[in-house]
Amino acid sequence: MGFLYCQFRDEDLAFNFFVAIINKYMKQLFEHDLESLKTAFYQIDRLIAIFLPDLAKVFKVKFLMK
Repeated sequence: MGFLYCQFRDEDLAFNFFVAIINKYMKQLFEHDLESLKTAFYQIDRLIAIFLPDLAKVFKVKFLMK
């Protein structure tokens, strides 16, 4: 949201743009008991572990990843 506010310099416009993006591209992530969101987080977790193993180790130490 902060980035959008910096771009638009209008809080209402930034918020409405954010809502439009969520509704158009990300709405399915929040449906059906958040199962899609859990899947997306798992995929991101695995991609970080594969392509950025040093970062994954730091996250693991900080309990951000399983």
